[in-house]
Amino acid sequence: EDLIDAKKQHRPNSYPAMDAILRRDLPVILGHHAGQALVPENATVEDIVAVIQGLHHSYVFIQGPPGAGKTYIGSRVILALLKEGKRVGVSSNSHKAIVNLLQAVEKEAIATHFSFRGAKKSDLDDPSQLIEGTYIQDLQKKEEVFKGEFDLVAGTAWLFADPEMDQQLDYLCIDEAGQVALGMLVPMATSTRNIVLLGDQMQLAQPVEGVHPGESGQSVLDYLLEGKATIPPEQGIFLQNTWRMHPAICEFISSAVYEGRLSSHQKTETRYLELDSNADSALLPVGIRFEPVAHEGCAQYSQEEVTRVKALYENLLTQSYMDDDGQKKPLQEHNILVVSPYNILVILLK
Repeated sequence: EDLIDAKKQHRPNSYPAMDAILRRDLPVILGHHAGQALVPENATVEDIVAVIQGLHHSYVFIQGPPGAGKTYIGSRVILALLKEGKRVGVSSNSHKAIVNLLQAVEKEAIATHFSFRGAKKSDLDDPSQLIEGTYIQDLQKKEEVFKGEFDLVAGTAWLFADPEMDQQLDYLCIDEAGQVALGMLVPMATSTRNIVLLGDQMQLAQPVEGVHPGESGQSVLDYLLEGKATIPPEQGIFLQNTWRMHPAICEFISSAVYEGRLSSHQKTETRYLELDSNADSALLPVGIRFEPVAHEGCAQYSQEEVTRVKALYENLLTQSYMDDDGQKKPLQEHNILVVSPYNILVILLK
């Protein structure tokens, strides 16, 4: 507290964006009537950017299901704010998520010939933390970030919770917000006047270590949604089109997980397996297939499952698929993903 001068002492309503999240208020957007949908159906990037630019000491949540373009949208929102002269922070629980979003920002900045000054708080001895960007530099010490007068600053929660960052930002964009606990958001929120939450609480949940009082241990997204699967149109923005899933898969995922609000982009309809007469009977050109394997007494792994997966894997490598451009190509190892919840089974499969 000795480091915080009188101007930075917390006062009631000093952090309205934080308060709005804690109260679960609707976003406050200039020129927008509370209670109405924030964006129209099939909103464009420009629609979403306009909402973010209109935030008034408030917050907005952009929910991005798999393949719905969360990073694409996030990078363009950040760049639009920078072009407006706003000072923007980028954070997440992991450096990997931060670097991924920053790389998308840099790519778009280069493509549009827009330059800015950015800094990321990084451990220079850890290559996984480095952005090594054209406009964004990696800095070892927080003091270098604080005193650099950068347009964009990036780092984990510890950077933005520092008293030196108190109300220094126009916007704080938090990626993978479904993994950020509410108790962690509060100190980060002291750094900014507006908050943009990017994520999807229906995907990987936050890693839980320890017990937190009340609702503070929930992710900020779970806290805001109170059990709802998707963000209501008046409370946030749901990216409703996925570029990743074929309709035969998306229809099931949408109805089972996303209240029927998720749909596939038309381009995904061209993707399917081109199966020959030697294809395994369990394989389908598209869609989800359940393949039962009989076994007993297998708590964490089953050799029978390993054998069946291996056979399917090898058979897939003899098949072909149609890509986005309608070209027939042979299936290769990088086209196949095998997933298991048990480490010992993963080891055996490898």
